[in-house]
Amino acid sequence: MHAERLSLLLLAVVTLAWGGSIYKWVDEKGVTHFSEIPPAGQKTEALRGESENDSRPPDDWQQKDTDFRRRQIDRDRAAKEQEALAQYEAYVRRKECQAARIQLARLKSGVPLYRLNNQGEAIPLDAQARAAVVNETEAVIRKVCPAR
Repeated sequence: MHAERLSLLLLAVVTLAWGGSIYKWVDEKGVTHFSEIPPAGQKTEALRGESENDSRPPDDWQQKDTDFRRRQIDRDRAAKEQEALAQYEAYVRRKECQAARIQLARLKSGVPLYRLNNQGEAIPLDAQARAAVVNETEAVIRKVCPAR
């Protein structure tokens, strides 16, 4: 009798380790049974019930792997796009800085500068207008140029 219980217990442990569902119940004679299939009309105790993983198709790991790789590719692509955007923005800032520095050099050179009015006529900049444009250009330089 002990050998039978021991073998049933060993069978239960092996089956649990294997990963299937195990049910335990006691019949009308008081004998404890273990099975992978619950008996109809009997009160059973699930020693190990089905988990989400048990009910998935066998190729689920392939789908997970595919999804993982797709997410990884999407992350890599987003990182590359972000890096490209950062490089483009840095390029634009360098060009804006370069243009502002050239404009400031022209303003400070003393060469006569003109603005066009609505009729397209060239109006020379007086000292006050030149100083205002110099201040605006220096503000742009402080904003877009890296500190030296």
